[in-house]
Amino acid sequence: KPSEPYLVPLTPLLLQRAADKAAPVREAATTAAKELFAILNPYSSEVVFQYLYAGMAQACNWQTKVLALTLIAGMAKTAPNQVAAALSDMVPCFTDTMADAKPQVKEATELALKECFAVNGNRDIQKFLPALIGCIRNPAETA
Repeated sequence: KPSEPYLVPLTPLLLQRAADKAAPVREAATTAAKELFAILNPYSSEVVFQYLYAGMAQACNWQTKVLALTLIAGMAKTAPNQVAAALSDMVPCFTDTMADAKPQVKEATELALKECFAVNGNRDIQKFLPALIGCIRNPAETA
């Protein structure tokens, strides 16, 4: 972890390279990002979330969005308290990616939503999570 201050700022580059035209570069960037996030200190989450939100922006390539969403889903396991605290910032980003044209982005968004909403630990609302995700997936049906 002593290298973390030097590696975390590489997150935007790893996200960008996840959409590289060369398959070996895409695979290396994805693997490196996942390995970095596996050892990430939960207290760096505030900085990292900003990188991931930027990677989920509409202007980004779909591979970048999928990696950002996958990393957020993983953080729900490694930094659950930080994810719970940031849910109010995450949901608007998830709403945008759920409307993406690529099915891979929608699948990654659903997974991230399930993982992130599960961190609340409240068993009373667990049964309502599929309905909540359905509202985000199909906002026209919520009227």
